[in-house]
Amino acid sequence: MYTPPKLTDLIKRTKGDFDNVGIKSLLIDAIAMAHAGQSNGLYEFLAWISRQIVPHLADDEILLLFCQFWGVQRKVATKATGDLTVTLQGEAVIPAKTQWQTEDGFIVENPTSAILKAGTATIPVEAVVDGAAGNREGDLEFSLISPIINLENRAMLSKEGMTTGADIESINSLRARLLFRVQYPPSGGNKWDYIRWARECAGVTRAWCIPAPMYANYVTVLFVLDDQPSILPTKEDIARVADYIDGHLNPITNQWEGKPSAAELILTAPKIKKINPVIKLYPDTIELRSAVKDALVQLLQNLQLGEKIYLSQLRATISNVKGVVDHVVVAPKEDIDAAYDELVILGDVTWQ
Repeated sequence: MYTPPKLTDLIKRTKGDFDNVGIKSLLIDAIAMAHAGQSNGLYEFLAWISRQIVPHLADDEILLLFCQFWGVQRKVATKATGDLTVTLQGEAVIPAKTQWQTEDGFIVENPTSAILKAGTATIPVEAVVDGAAGNREGDLEFSLISPIINLENRAMLSKEGMTTGADIESINSLRARLLFRVQYPPSGGNKWDYIRWARECAGVTRAWCIPAPMYANYVTVLFVLDDQPSILPTKEDIARVADYIDGHLNPITNQWEGKPSAAELILTAPKIKKINPVIKLYPDTIELRSAVKDALVQLLQNLQLGEKIYLSQLRATISNVKGVVDHVVVAPKEDIDAAYDELVILGDVTWQ
């Protein structure tokens, strides 16, 4: 990568040019400094240009132009969805955009109107807020904001909770997908195509493809959603990702993309293998515990499906956390193996 000369070096160089012809004065020094300053601006501009010509170094605005050029679309924020169980004393009309809220002010609404009879019924709802902030665990109690005749005030969220809420894709994630697109160009349905299609779906952060044996006509794709309360996909997640991989219109290239028609798609979640480390930390503070836990989560999220976790990796990750002076990993005591379809995630951390 191009490195521009320092301003101090440019000043010395310019003054040296004047010294070589025997001209010395305060005015000449001032002229030399002004000239060096202008040259420094040009050199810095050249350095900026050198970073923009490659996607993994480009600024955010230039990266978006690269993505448009390569047909990679940034994933927009999506709302969390779920099912709300309501109770009716008689037939009631629930208009679209009827809202319920929790005690802490979290609000959901039904996107479409419904006519329901007396008894209990389940209606689909979505969070009012966009993004991962709308994700909630199940069995949450809601209260109706504006009364409706024959509709009881109390409602319960299903045990599956509010899912599918995802923030607008981060620049780092977009940059990674662009590099993946450049390094593994479309090939009519190879393993990299399936991984790319899965990762283009809202909320999907990691995906893997296990090709079928020779002469078989199926392919297995596994994926997770790291920003959801549970990283494992729900039935709805699997259905929408399968629909997208089956065929979709690229909004940038306006070309139809998707799996070959003869290939059978098996879409599923990976098997989960939790590790529950026991750690002695010095100094042992709440802040350091949180930082160590975040670092371990990040370590495991960077691993591939079925990848072995070495005990030395865990130790090095903890040691690299700023503020950690010393530590002991009491458990596990050996490296952690994972099957080809297993994903290692962090379980409960015990602090000693």
